Amino acid sequence: MPLTAWQWAVLGCISRATCAAARPKSATGWRGRTGGGGLATAAVQAVAAYVLANFDVCRLYAVVFEPNAASARVLEKAGFALEATMRKSVVKDGQMLDSRLYALVV
Repeated sequence: MPLTAWQWAVLGCISRATCAAARPKSATGWRGRTGGGGLATAAVQAVAAYVLANFDVCRLYAVVFEPNAASARVLEKAGFALEATMRKSVVKDGQMLDSRLYALVV
């Protein structure tokens, strides 16, 4: 399903970067509510497929803050698997939170 510019603005961004140790990572950020219409899942699937097809990588990973069940579900529907729960690994709004590490390994 093609996305309009408005839908992309609501959905947010997905980026790919290569770290100094040559470990690619993707960052996602959602703004607003996508309404459970599958837009976030489609975007993650499209970016993952593109990165895996066009770059020399065999693993993509994403970190989700523990209370963010919607983002965790997006990753699961896009084929990412939960690898670890990292206890008290992030601070958000002055609160220590657990985070979940998801990966897509080919």
